[in-house]
Amino acid sequence: MAPKRILPALLMGGLALPVWCAAASFSFTSDNQGWVVVDYPFHSHVAAPSTQSLPFDSENGLPAGSVRVGDVFNETGIAAPSTILGNQSAAYGDTLKYDILVRFSDLADYPAVVLNAGTYSLYYDTPSPPIGSWQSRAIALTETGWKHSNTNVAATEAEFRGALAELAGLYLYTEWFTGPDDTNIDNVRWPGGTTGVDPGAVAGDLRLRAIGTRGEHTVQLTLPTAGNTRLAIHDLAGREVRVLADQWLAGGHHSFRIAAGSLPSGIYFARVRHSAPRAPFVTRSAKLAILD
Repeated sequence: MAPKRILPALLMGGLALPVWCAAASFSFTSDNQGWVVVDYPFHSHVAAPSTQSLPFDSENGLPAGSVRVGDVFNETGIAAPSTILGNQSAAYGDTLKYDILVRFSDLADYPAVVLNAGTYSLYYDTPSPPIGSWQSRAIALTETGWKHSNTNVAATEAEFRGALAELAGLYLYTEWFTGPDDTNIDNVRWPGGTTGVDPGAVAGDLRLRAIGTRGEHTVQLTLPTAGNTRLAIHDLAGREVRVLADQWLAGGHHSFRIAAGSLPSGIYFARVRHSAPRAPFVTRSAKLAILD
């Protein structure tokens, strides 16, 4: 396994009001229940990391039946199915629980859990599980102990709530050794519950385009359905510098003009967050060059 690595990320977050939904439990009694192996972003952010199928282990578990993964990627974990992604605001203040069995370990702290918010990730370090025996884990879903990818800076409450509101990935670490790895995970309980909606189904029809020419700058947005929509311009540091829309918008095409001279010349990003009724938040970003 290659040395652990840190990659750069652009930190941008959002905040959504909580919604209620029941917990989702994964006991892995007969299959992997939609979980996959993920190329884990160690202390860093990757918006859409590589994945592959996750083996089911019928013999090991609490009780028998769990998922089991070896040293698949340079950094390996397992990723939750899309049905518990999207708006998971209701999970705030609750606890993520799971059982883990490792057969090899460096006996060092690693990022046991990652929340991927699309434009940034938050990670939670823990000591290694014991070797050769099951350990039950409980990770509090508040900002305490969670840190930003790359920077090691503690997450604020707003940033943590923003990650839950736009959850694009939930990853559990399975690689605890610099040599071969062999890890089982069982009985995952995610308190936010299932949205029942695949975020990709809505996100695939949401389109954002930023057009910039000297003296004329336009952001074009196409929404698949009506919903609450926030469209803003961010600078390269992730700061929000202009809000173009923050309201209920009808489905269809929308165009927003940025007046010449209203922003200094430079590189920006247009970012939209859209929430249709009974669906999770989806986001899009587009690069915008201001040349005035």
